[in-house]
Amino acid sequence: MMKDIFFSSASNNEKLDMLLKGSQRILLKASSVFPFDFFPDELTIDENKVNIIFHPFFFSKDVHSIMIEMIRDIEVETGPFLAVLKLVPDGYPGHALELRYLKRNDALKARRIIEGLMVARRHCIDPSKLDSPDFLKQIETLGKTSLTE
Repeated sequence: MMKDIFFSSASNNEKLDMLLKGSQRILLKASSVFPFDFFPDELTIDENKVNIIFHPFFFSKDVHSIMIEMIRDIEVETGPFLAVLKLVPDGYPGHALELRYLKRNDALKARRIIEGLMVARRHCIDPSKLDSPDFLKQIETLGKTSLTE
């Protein structure tokens, strides 16, 4: 539905170019903190999706990719130094993906970026068409919760 609004007048090649451009612009990379997590998990956010890579053991990984449009809720539980980032994908109401032992600032920044991208998408703003040098600051400001940050 939203993709139709974004790309209704664009050709297939233009649509593909916009999607590729958005997937190549990494907005945040973070990982859990060793030694709290012996095999640190990773978080990568681009304009289109959030990738969470869990490393349960040596040379193994469990990759979860969630499109921004499919994120129903995002929550951060903070402590003095570390935090837990919880993402609830649409279609999995009781099942949140939890990324533990992130640095507190990384978790809060991730929440602001994801929330900002969610708001932009809901208002039919295509981030791949924005080339402002302050793009990341604008997205973070859009996702900022005024009462807590």
